[in-house]
Amino acid sequence: MKLENEQYNRDNLILLTGKMVNSHAQLVELVHKIKGEFLHSLHEDSRARAESLPAPLSKMEKSIL
Repeated sequence: MKLENEQYNRDNLILLTGKMVNSHAQLVELVHKIKGEFLHSLHEDSRARAESLPAPLSKMEKSIL
């Protein structure tokens, strides 16, 4: 059962990444690469959202309200 699960996971990785994983070291390297790309995209999304927000009100603008 464990061997079948490992093969299933390996097959899914090949489908997701298009890369063959032949060893544990390659698997770890691939996972770290995917994780890095994912975190980078999250950072870019956060930056884009922050840039699209309006600037905070100044003290003068707050006093007018």
